[in-house]
Amino acid sequence: MLKTFVVNRESKLKSTKLPTMLIKKSLFLLLAAGLVFSACTWDNEEDLDAMGQDPDEEEPINCADITLSGDITQIIQNNCAIPACHGGSRSPLMTTPELIIAAAERIKVRTQAGTMPPNNPLPADRVETIACWVDAGAPNN
Repeated sequence: MLKTFVVNRESKLKSTKLPTMLIKKSLFLLLAAGLVFSACTWDNEEDLDAMGQDPDEEEPINCADITLSGDITQIIQNNCAIPACHGGSRSPLMTTPELIIAAAERIKVRTQAGTMPPNNPLPADRVETIACWVDAGAPNN
């Protein structure tokens, strides 16, 4: 009788090990398949231009093309030199090219930090435009 008990006990152990191993292998394979499929990407060729580039991707800013009279003044007038801010009541004033040049480094630092304009920080391309202009010596061009 003792022998029968041992045999039954061993067969029970073997029968509980099989599903556990099967579950572990299945989970491993499922995880591996998920990782493989999540790494796949698809670029629709119709969304690419003739050069194979995404047309929605912005071109890098050419710092040599940035001007105070064209680019910087427009950014400042539309976002900073408004009546309630640096256009009348708050220092530093940014109403003339000379005042903008005088505050150039401060403008760069504050826009890069995202603290100016306070309620609506500038988009990254405008921040980069300002930084390029300041890094070029903030020319009056």
